[in-house]
Amino acid sequence: MAGTKRRYKRVASRRLNMWLSLYRHSIVHALLAMRYMVDSKSLERTIRCE
Repeated sequence: MAGTKRRYKRVASRRLNMWLSLYRHSIVHALLAMRYMVDSKSLERTIRCE
């Protein structure tokens, strides 16, 4: 019984780490997308101004 519990804990921690890394990646991607959108908007503005 103790062995299965330990194994379950290991699997759970691995799954948690996977989810955390996915979450971190999604946050980074969202930030990059936001920055890209802002950059493209500012670029459009500068092109219109010229």
